[in-house]
Amino acid sequence: MMLNFFSSNEILLQTIAVFSLLAFSVQISLRAGAFSLAGVGCWAIGGYSLAISDRHDMHPVIGVLIGIVVSAIISYLLALLLVRLRGLYLGMATIAFNQMVGIALIHGGDFTGGELGIYGIGARISTFQLFAVLALVSFLLWALERGMLGRAYNIVRDDEPLAASLGIDSESMRRFAFVLSGAVGGLAGALNAMMLGIVSPTDADFPVIVIALTMVIVGGYHSWLGALIGAALIQWLPIGLQSFGIEGMSEWWSVVYGLLILFIAVYMPRGLLGGLQRLGSLMARRHQDFREA
Repeated sequence: MMLNFFSSNEILLQTIAVFSLLAFSVQISLRAGAFSLAGVGCWAIGGYSLAISDRHDMHPVIGVLIGIVVSAIISYLLALLLVRLRGLYLGMATIAFNQMVGIALIHGGDFTGGELGIYGIGARISTFQLFAVLALVSFLLWALERGMLGRAYNIVRDDEPLAASLGIDSESMRRFAFVLSGAVGGLAGALNAMMLGIVSPTDADFPVIVIALTMVIVGGYHSWLGALIGAALIQWLPIGLQSFGIEGMSEWWSVVYGLLILFIAVYMPRGLLGGLQRLGSLMARRHQDFREA
């Protein structure tokens, strides 16, 4: 039964794993108090790095590492330019960066494949390998959050004047968050290229930005588990609606995601995970009151 489930839903599971990493990329910046969506641009950069290295017959691991390193370097340079921006201004600047990446890929000639992108990528990755990478990244982020660096990020996000009084360099912390976010985004993009066997300039388009942001907000950006929940729900949703006979909505997905974000923002500001935790606490409190009565 279990093996049959995995075999019949292998593509969905692979997509969930890859997009969970993309959600992590966006979440890293948000948890550091930086509204950055540059992880989507790094997702495209990582994918193209893998595709170009595959074209030159490099080992897939080398291609993935190139994608991570190139994305991290570009993210560092971007952080030097944008680290003083805050809130909506930073978000808009990183969206502009993503659009610039897409334009560069379109006009990259034979190097990037132009508007068609690069297809026929020979490197492949299994579902087990994808989830092994996801588990490793999840553990590393969890360990990072539990350490001194994670606590410093919480202070920077919640109270920057307090961080300054404690000797924490907020700008350096945000630069590191940019680099880490870019590296994870590049990793996700490289794995996505191996999974699909194709990359295109649309990998940096606005719909991908919407999906990435929706996954984080819907799941809950206060916990890494929230990104996993958001990725699983958003990737399952189109298939789930089709299974209920609701088809022909592909052109409306941005609207659906927008409505979902609006609902979560109003009724579950801490995401589905936060809503479930709140519901669990409420039920436990009522159960205790019932026993005491």
